[in-house]
Amino acid sequence: MLATMKETSPAIEIPEGVKVIENSVFAGCSSLTNIKIPGGVTKIEKYAFEANEYIRKVQLPATCHTIGNDAFISCANLNYINFSNAIKEIGCGAFYCSGLTEFEAEGVSVIKSGTFGGSRLKKIKLGSNVKKIENQAFIDSILLEEVILSEGLQEIDEVAFANCKRLKKINIPNSLKIIKKSAFVDCTSLDEVTKLNLIERFGKDIFEW
Repeated sequence: MLATMKETSPAIEIPEGVKVIENSVFAGCSSLTNIKIPGGVTKIEKYAFEANEYIRKVQLPATCHTIGNDAFISCANLNYINFSNAIKEIGCGAFYCSGLTEFEAEGVSVIKSGTFGGSRLKKIKLGSNVKKIENQAFIDSILLEEVILSEGLQEIDEVAFANCKRLKKINIPNSLKIIKKSAFVDCTSLDEVTKLNLIERFGKDIFEW
């Protein structure tokens, strides 16, 4: 069963039995600020909350394992969503240009292309299940200051952290084998010791276009 409501009430009730929050269903809810997704929902479809400038808080149930492509794209005032260990997949561009300030991932294995690009993130922490950070995953997150990576991460793709101008702290786990070209281009606030260590391990082109 799919949710297909487009009411403009801040107290929208999602019927029992709904399994999927459908494509674009809440994109037009002009007064919706907080929403609690009921237990039983397993997936937030692509564009479900696209460009909803009013939404601030989303509570997901433990049953939800997938957030689709661009599901919360351009939700500029979204500042809270509970990322539980149940979340196994977050789609490309899911939180692009969102208002989130922190993100901690445990269940997902890949941070996909553009997922958090242009966001207001200040700190991220990725658990040991994360194996890959795809291209543009955090590009243009100009407020990002700290990145905590865990052993298990294997690859960071092109321009993954490009133009994160305030990024000061990032740890590089021993498991990381590949950082591709321009991954950290224009990360101008990284301290010199960290930068030199990265260049020694992965080459200077990770800081060049």
